[in-house]
Amino acid sequence: MRTRKFIRKFHRWVGLIASLWLLVLASTGYLLQHSQQWQLDKYYINNSLILNAYGIGEQFIAFQQDNQQLMQLDKQIIQNEKPTIKLAENINSATYYQNNWVIATNTQIHWIDNSGQILQSLDEMDQINVPIDKIGTHNQNLVYLSNDKIYTVENLSIVQDIIQNTQWPKITTNVQLKNKAILLTSHNYLTAEQMIFDIHAGITTPSILNDIAAISLIILSLSGIFLFFRKRKRNRP
Repeated sequence: MRTRKFIRKFHRWVGLIASLWLLVLASTGYLLQHSQQWQLDKYYINNSLILNAYGIGEQFIAFQQDNQQLMQLDKQIIQNEKPTIKLAENINSATYYQNNWVIATNTQIHWIDNSGQILQSLDEMDQINVPIDKIGTHNQNLVYLSNDKIYTVENLSIVQDIIQNTQWPKITTNVQLKNKAILLTSHNYLTAEQMIFDIHAGITTPSILNDIAAISLIILSLSGIFLFFRKRKRNRP
């Protein structure tokens, strides 16, 4: 009797846990069933907290110079709050030089105009020394730093003893600026349909919660079978 009473209480509480999971499963399944009807595949999530949870915005860097702004968010270049091109490599330095942005990655230097078009590129094939640590200016000449040595970009020669006089760009990693960049590029990332599907499939929820839900359903089934047959056995004449 005590065993049956304990299992009944246990069955009830496990059923409560399982019902919450089933409610989420049924709700998201219903939304997915009518996704095209409600155009969930065309609605993009722009909440920075949700997008950060998906790992969007992990790579972010920004530069501001001469009333010009350049940001890179997950390969996407944003110039003056306008998404332009995508760059395969991460930017580690950028300077606004002669009305164009000159950006440096570990292995390349690119000249980009205000519309995002790449005008020129230099790499190791052009005798550029790598890795490129940062790019800046000295006496109105474009220079870059590699392995603690400063080189001019024009003639690729080493410049001696000018570290203190070189103007290096300041890197900005402001959280508000990052969230703004996420909003500007949110149409490139996550749709409501995809987010609902991920919740439905248990992709976005911690694995421990999925394990608890699965174990709860197993226990619920087994305890229900036990109570059913114990009751039938007791009611026999």
